[in-house]
Amino acid sequence: MEKEEVLEHLRAAKAAHIKWIQKAKLLINGIDISEDTIPIDSTECKFGKWFYSDGQILNSLSNNPMECMQSIENLHFSFA
Repeated sequence: MEKEEVLEHLRAAKAAHIKWIQKAKLLINGIDISEDTIPIDSTECKFGKWFYSDGQILNSLSNNPMECMQSIENLHFSFA
């Protein structure tokens, strides 16, 4: 996978995660949203899917892989 392709996937995953968080906030504020878009499992959102696939490939290339990815994972789960 080329650098630009990795960056494109990461940007798409980030945008999807932001939308996921916005939907969660709508639910918290009592606003009805479509049942099929309700954020339930953080590993099933687009960011979660990226994180546990391509993100793990990037993790293996890092000089300090576990520390950085663990921090991201903790933040991601805290929003779920």
